Amino acid sequence: METAGLLPSSRRRAFIPALILAALYPAVMAAAQPAAGPQAALDPARALTQYLRDVWQRGQGLPQNTVQAVLQTRDGYLWVGTGDGLVRFDGVRFTTYDSRTQPVLGTDDISTLLEDRQGVLWVGTLGGGLFTYRGGVLAPFTGGALPNSVITDLYEGADGALWTARSPPTPQHRDCRAPPCER
Repeated sequence: METAGLLPSSRRRAFIPALILAALYPAVMAAAQPAAGPQAALDPARALTQYLRDVWQRGQGLPQNTVQAVLQTRDGYLWVGTGDGLVRFDGVRFTTYDSRTQPVLGTDDISTLLEDRQGVLWVGTLGGGLFTYRGGVLAPFTGGALPNSVITDLYEGADGALWTARSPPTPQHRDCRAPPCER
């Protein structure tokens, strides 16, 4: 028996989640919107044909055409990881860091890049381990032991800890920072 003005219990159960979603929708959508500023990549009011496109390959200064990682650091440089080295692009010219120009690199196969909140560029390689670039110096990571030298991805946690993905995966994925190295 239905009471006037109330929905049947089965419809009421379906209505409550919809009401909650409707109430939360504005807050969820506001949080999902990109923040105004430099992180908004394209103006949605412009057509793609209104943008310029440049292609950078070996002829323009890259050591090879296969790009494995791209990162723009807060100082404006565009960093590119390739199978033949790490490349910094200043908007005009490419500077290549490879095992010939930087003997500290054990391999030229750059797989992943990350800039941490302190502005340090972290460089992961496929077979050469992990490196940092700060103050114009590329140096191997010495703050803790890595189980292997194949770094496939990097992530900085909310607490500032550096997390690595490695191949093959290992049970412990959290690496500490240098200095000091705390476990």
